[in-house]
Parts: sequence; C-alpha cells; structure tokens
Amino acid sequence: MKNQTILITVLVAALIIVSLVLALDKLNLNVGNDEKTINVAGESSITAMPDKAEVQIRIETTSTSADTAKTNNQATSNKVIDSLKRIGISSSDIETQYYDLRKNQVWEKDQLVDKGYIAEHVLKVSTKDLDKAGLIVDEAVEAGATGVDQVSYTLTKEKEEQIKKEALAKATTSAREKAETIATSLGTKITGIKSVSESNVNVIPYYARAEAGIAKESADFGVQLQPKSLEITAYINVVYNIK
Repeated sequence: MKNQTILITVLVAALIIVSLVLALDKLNLNVGNDEKTINVAGESSITAMPDKAEVQIRIETTSTSADTAKTNNQATSNKVIDSLKRIGISSSDIETQYYDLRKNQVWEKDQLVDKGYIAEHVLKVSTKDLDKAGLIVDEAVEAGATGVDQVSYTLTKEKEEQIKKEALAKATTSAREKAETIATSLGTKITGIKSVSESNVNVIPYYARAEAGIAKESADFGVQLQPKSLEITAYINVVYNIK
C-alpha cells in the first residue's frame, strides 16, 4: 500500500512537470534572451499612367426556343468580333468572359411565367492603344452588341512588374526611415534585419462607364473616353535588430 502511494505521488509530480514544460513552450518563453528588436511597417503609394484598356461587351438575345436564342447570339457575336477585327483588334485580344443560356422567367400575377430563353455572351476586348477604347465601344454597338458593361484602364504585365518593384523599393525605404527614427529616439542603433515580409502590392484600375444607349445615340461622333492615372500601393513589414 505504501509503495502504491509513493508511485502515485511520483506520477502526479511527473505530470505536473510535463504540464509546466508544455505551457512554457506554448507561451514561447525564452529565458535569458535579451534580443532587442523594432517591428515597423513601410508603405508607399505611387501613380502611373495606364498602358492597357479592357472593354467588356455584352451580347444578349432572346427567343421562345433555346436553340434559336443560342444561334442568334452566335451570329451577333460573330458580327461584333468581325467588326472589331476590321479596326485592328487581333483574335488573341478578344476572349469570352462569360456565357450563359437560361430560361427567361418573369413575375406576373404572383407567379413565374416562362417567356422563352435568354442567351448572354460577354466578350473582353484588350488593346494597348488607349485611344481605340471609344472606337471599340462604337463598333461593337453598331454591330449589334446589347451593351458595354465596363471599360477599364490598367497595366500590362511588363509595366505592372516594373511599377511594383518601384513601389516595394519605396515601401522598404519608408520602413527603414521609421526604424531609424524610433531607434534614435530610444538611444539605440540598428544592427541588422531579423525578418522581412511583403504584405501587399495593389494596382487599382480606373473604371470608365460606357453606356450602350449613349453609344448608339452618339455614333456619328463616337464615344470619347479619357484614361486617368492609376494608384499603386505597397506594404512591407520589417523586424530590425537593435542594440
């Protein structure tokens, strides 16, 4: 009986020791570690003119027959695409953004009534000639497009990579300046970098609305679209060692 009591006491003590060790490890306590650090966030915001325009063109057709709605939509889509090619847009710059064939149902007298079918096709047209964005709108509507959902101005991949590097460099400089200010005010010096993490680099496109109704009414003189500069923001976190 005495031996059992001793054994139980030893086991309880061992469990307490293990629990304490696990708790210390979970809290990540590092006894005797006198490392000093400064954790700062650097940010930057720069502007750049876009070098790419994207136009989303919607072609919508309706019919009592699903096949007819689909066939008519295909015919109109082909006319729109052909008209865009005639003004110098290549096939590689025209892509399907969205396609849907669904029932056309409307509420009448508190119930859904079938009115046939709707076929919807959205094309995304890209161009590096920013002056051509308005012409794309005009040509698409004249060829039978139902509307222009969106015109956006953004950056090509090449220019985006270049601008992102500039934004990150400025964010890094911002972080360093902040750390040096803090270190000086504390009477310490920066001795090195412990860690760096990039939070985000964002390119915010500029969206210009182009309504199909306006495009049809102004076909004689064309839609005038003017791009605006884009904002590129970058964020970075840096942990500096100090002494």
